[in-house]
Amino acid sequence: MIMREGSPRIEKKVWNGHDVMLWDVTIIHSEKDIPKFIHTLEPIRGMKGSALEIGLGLGTSARLVDEMGNFSEHIIIEKHKEVIDKMANGFNCVCADYRDWVKDCGKKFDFILYDPWPYDDDYKEILKPVCKDDTLIIRLQP
Repeated sequence: MIMREGSPRIEKKVWNGHDVMLWDVTIIHSEKDIPKFIHTLEPIRGMKGSALEIGLGLGTSARLVDEMGNFSEHIIIEKHKEVIDKMANGFNCVCADYRDWVKDCGKKFDFILYDPWPYDDDYKEILKPVCKDDTLIIRLQP
């Protein structure tokens, strides 16, 4: 477990036979969500271009984006270094607040997976600087 004053407690544990990510002792993501994620991500199957993922979690959705899509670039923005340190598993992760990062990124993406914690209701507006006219945005439901 990683504990720092002022930082959230982040743990990866097994609960009821599934890997779960605990955030200040609240389960925010579980491997049992994979079938739902696969269904939700079906529109990216075979998709080409560039992918941006907001939020890393256990890395489950990142693995699925890599497996289902055919992206030449896949960048993951994660605000919490503790999550990257524990869960990155070789993914291309940037430690930043996505709200700030998209303003200065200078790139446009074909696909964006939006799954931060907590969620912003106005995320589509926030993501406009990194969107093309036809960018596909999928928001995983909390």
